[in-house]
Amino acid sequence: MGLILSGRTQMMDSYPAPQALERMHELGFAGAEICVENIRFEVRDELMDRSHLAEVAAAAASCGFKAWSYSYHADYLRGDDVLERTVEAIRLTREAGTDTFVFSGGRSDKTADPQAEWRQLVERTRILAREAEACDVRLALETEPGFICGTTAQLLRLRDEIGSDALCANMDIGHAFLCDRDPLEAIAQLGELIVHCHLEDMRRGVHDHLVPGRGDMDLAAFVSALENAGVSGPAALDLYGYDYEEVAPQALEYLSSIRGA
Repeated sequence: MGLILSGRTQMMDSYPAPQALERMHELGFAGAEICVENIRFEVRDELMDRSHLAEVAAAAASCGFKAWSYSYHADYLRGDDVLERTVEAIRLTREAGTDTFVFSGGRSDKTADPQAEWRQLVERTRILAREAEACDVRLALETEPGFICGTTAQLLRLRDEIGSDALCANMDIGHAFLCDRDPLEAIAQLGELIVHCHLEDMRRGVHDHLVPGRGDMDLAAFVSALENAGVSGPAALDLYGYDYEEVAPQALEYLSSIRGA
């Protein structure tokens, strides 16, 4: 199957989700990430409704998408309500027509005890992993600058401490570029644990999601590393601060041109 260039509904939240998927297909995307949250990271209640999710899954299938994912990015570490909502989203993942749930952890509080923060991360992520095991869902955890789990090494440590095969990786290549000493080696190290990707460009040392080709990353090397590692599934264009529909065609053209380069 290989990498499937995908769109994210979060960036197209002016549309009902089924129509957003249809528009993504028109733009040239071959897959999708169905996001619970809108562009302001507020929950879209309809995307946590079973009957509506069935309609969304049917729309994704009707578009001929090769694969899609379901995601909810919120800090489940410090709010019990967010933890409960994340657990519920995991339970709904199969209703969305996929077995891949994408999420991220929480930001590190520089005034907090790092060991206590890590223990909380382990305890709460273990709850999610156990739920994912029960639902036969793969968790694609995204590492991010400034987060408690911010590097590939930390993700692997977390997986070891939790002891669950359900915990996998969402490889955001820009975040790896910023946070991992050798991001290409990190991709190789994770290998088949990468079940989802986020694609963008970034300038060195600056956490700002850029249209591919506008930053400092050697994106051809990153895409090659992903393909050499056997990564397969949705690779979602992850851009903020742009008109997503306007920049998607050029981003897709660029990403398609560097595959196999």
